[in-house]
Amino acid sequence: MNANLFSTLRQRFPRDARVSDLGNVFDTVSSFLPVISGWKQEAARDKHLSAAGASAAYRRRIGENVMKTIRDMDALIADSKRNLEASRAKVSQPKYDPQDALAAAHRREIREFLRSVEQTQRLSLLIDSADPIFIQAALELPTVLSGIHETQAKLIRDSYAQRFNPDVLEHIEVRDEALTVMTSFAHALREEVAKHAGLEGNEFQDWYATGQEPQKAA
Repeated sequence: MNANLFSTLRQRFPRDARVSDLGNVFDTVSSFLPVISGWKQEAARDKHLSAAGASAAYRRRIGENVMKTIRDMDALIADSKRNLEASRAKVSQPKYDPQDALAAAHRREIREFLRSVEQTQRLSLLIDSADPIFIQAALELPTVLSGIHETQAKLIRDSYAQRFNPDVLEHIEVRDEALTVMTSFAHALREEVAKHAGLEGNEFQDWYATGQEPQKAA
């Protein structure tokens, strides 16, 4: 892996206790880089191995020593991204008391009112108003029922999260930043291994994902 690229990614990774699980995995896998490079050089120096044999020896050492951890990192990234999306949705959605019929009726009246006003006033009430009842009413049901298009709905949800859940939202943003760095790192690492694995296309993808050697490479 390009040393400058890795250094840049290392500097970009947030040093924050809230992403220590990601940071620990990032540090562990990044420590493999000089080792992996050394394995390729050792295999290439073995005069008893052909080019294909050196690639197979390289794959075998990676598979036996570090690939499980690399695959675990990839799985952690994928799971964390899914969880992050769920957290974003949750933090952007108000909570309602299903037993409070009076409040529900009030929110229904507010949605009717929002539909009746012009768009600039509607958005001002939803984003700028100090009274949260407007945004709560709009986000309870599909926003079109409040006269809000989907392109505007994201702005309103983001506004709700920033106003009422700023600490949680900050946590989400820090984690998102860490995952962005880790995704770039995982992509660069995959390319680095691919350069020396002696496999191409689907054969490489299958080996990288499962560790199973293709028949012709065994």
